Amino acid sequence: MNILSLDAPLVAISWQNLASRVLGISLHWNEVLLLFLATWMAYAGDRLLDSTQQAENKSGLPRHLFAVKYRRILAFVWGSVFLLTSILAIVTVDLSKLMVASALVLGVAIYFLLCFLFPRLARIIIPREFVVSGVFVATALFFPVSNPQGFTHLALITYLAIVLWSLAFMNCLGISCWERDEDHRAGERTLATTFPVLCRIYPGLNLVVALWLGGLLAGSELTALPIALVSGAFVSVLLLSLIHYAKISSRLKPVLADLSLLAPWISCLFL
Repeated sequence: MNILSLDAPLVAISWQNLASRVLGISLHWNEVLLLFLATWMAYAGDRLLDSTQQAENKSGLPRHLFAVKYRRILAFVWGSVFLLTSILAIVTVDLSKLMVASALVLGVAIYFLLCFLFPRLARIIIPREFVVSGVFVATALFFPVSNPQGFTHLALITYLAIVLWSLAFMNCLGISCWERDEDHRAGERTLATTFPVLCRIYPGLNLVVALWLGGLLAGSELTALPIALVSGAFVSVLLLSLIHYAKISSRLKPVLADLSLLAPWISCLFL
């Protein structure tokens, strides 16, 4: 799943469905498909860009090796998916929503371009973990929030976005820590390679997030967040800590960490 960039799109559409359940709105099939395809393009595109530098970086991560070995095929598939996604978006999405989405895509494209032109400087000034987690949550919530009915719950949306961003960021930070040695050898700039101390305090940061979620759980009537959602988020943080300490291959941990983000959605399936 991780090699083919399928784990992130799976989490994205689960969070989109989670948001629709919490906000009490219905999603259209094209909104789910567009999110899946757009998320896949973002992750696969990032690996394609990385593959152009692998000859000198020598990354040993399976997803990077796959992108290098099948670069031409992956580029062809990416271009085809981009064309399909563009046509689907133009035909099925309102112009106002399309303009906002295009601005978000443009911002991501500019960040990718800066990372390609200035790979070390860009990722120090704007850490990849902040960008990935922020864009991931923004795209997952885009269609539910842009729904007229969904936008009336501004406070609920804000709390939901903060909770999901916290999970996404801790996921990204954990992956950076587990892959720090590989990223260092490949010349990648992440929070973990720039600030190695974060890898030592990562469990403590997880504990802080868990305590914060516990506080939200105790005062759920103030945030209007469903108890099931906050409980699921709490489970995700615990799973991230367990994965961090687990005596398993560091190459398996990112996939398990991504799958742990399904916990809030699973908890809210019966809302």
